[in-house]
Amino acid sequence: MRPCPLDCCQLPSTLDLVTTSPYNFSARSGATVRAVRKLAVLLVPLAFALLGGCHKPPGRAKVAVSVFPVYDLVRRIAGPDADVTLVSPSSPRPDDARLFVLVGLGLDAWMEPLEPPHVRILKVGDRVPTLTAKDGTIDPHVWLDPQRARLMATAIAEDLARTDSSHANAFRERAATLDASLDALDREIDGRASTWHGRAFTTADTGMAYFAERYRLDVKTGAAGAGVPKVVLDSLGGTDTTGSYEALIRSDTAALEVSLR
Repeated sequence: MRPCPLDCCQLPSTLDLVTTSPYNFSARSGATVRAVRKLAVLLVPLAFALLGGCHKPPGRAKVAVSVFPVYDLVRRIAGPDADVTLVSPSSPRPDDARLFVLVGLGLDAWMEPLEPPHVRILKVGDRVPTLTAKDGTIDPHVWLDPQRARLMATAIAEDLARTDSSHANAFRERAATLDASLDALDREIDGRASTWHGRAFTTADTGMAYFAERYRLDVKTGAAGAGVPKVVLDSLGGTDTTGSYEALIRSDTAALEVSLR
């Protein structure tokens, strides 16, 4: 990209070139006026052609996300058209982010002080049906149901499209591909879970209510968990073996399958 050859990229209009000419048109012939106008018509397109050196294409949109499972959905929809970062409470403030994607529902309130002014904010927990815990609070672990994840993916694509309309079609196309993968995952897990003889389990991870509801399982807590299988589960993922949304859901499914089939 060559440097701008014009001072501050400010160009006079054709009218300016004519009216600011040193010629006194009131005292000159019509032929002189026509000559100056012809010169202006030639010079102005040339000046605007030189403005090609002033144009800087907008950079890729930067997106900040609060939890790994949602981060995986966002980065796959964004593809090469946006830079997606997984942030944590100790992360530096992402001042250049144009979109923040949170779960909301009280899970990632720590992220709100990091929000730069005028940033677009999407809380995916507000875009799906929620469950209420026994203590009366809303359970924020909405991503553990692939059907809800499909709704989240649609919302993510639309907010990305609003953030960067020049890549809107690409975002929606990748969201459609992701939706097909999530739908296939859901049918796979539903088919596996339907063969299990046991339905109740207990776990130290408090985020499995949405998974249990979707696949007709029963999470027991406290004294109610006595006598049922205790299963080690992971609601967040992001490890070597759970490096994608699908890998996380399949990992938890496999752990439950061992105890409930």
